[in-house]
Order: sequence, then C-alpha cells, then structure tokens
Amino acid sequence: MQMKKIVTIIIIISLLSCKRKWTTEDKTEFLGGCLKAAIKDLGEEKAKPYCNCLLDKIVIHYPNARDAAYIKYDSAVVRMAKECLKQQ
Repeated sequence: MQMKKIVTIIIIISLLSCKRKWTTEDKTEFLGGCLKAAIKDLGEEKAKPYCNCLLDKIVIHYPNARDAAYIKYDSAVVRMAKECLKQQ
C-alpha cells in the first residue's frame, strides 16, 4: 500500500515537472493526488498531516518543480515518506 502512495506521488510530481517553481496550484494538485491515495490507506484524519508533511519535505528537497521529475530516482523520497508516516 505504501508503495502505491509513493508511485502516485511520483506520477503527480512528474506531471508538475514542466514548471520551474512550486506554485500554489502545484501544491494543491500534489496534495489532492496524495490525499486521494493516502485516505484509502490511512484514513482522512491521518492522510492530511501525512500529505502536508510530505509536500513540505519535497518542496525543500526539490525547490523547483522541474527538478522533482527526478524523484523516482531519489531514495530520499522513500525516507521522507517514512518520516512523515512516523509522525502520525
């Protein structure tokens, strides 16, 4: 299940990769996709903080949305997701 969430997030970020900086729209789109996947596994109450945590970490790690296209090659994303899950 967790891998499914990570794959979903990778797809969302790949779609955003044509833009340079993270816009409010980018973040909203990311959160929407993340929540859709995470609610199924975590429930709505835990999914919101998880997705916000993951978004914060990804934006810091990839300040430009274009760079986030490399997320699927970055093992740091799995670590970030695990850290956010532990905060639940």
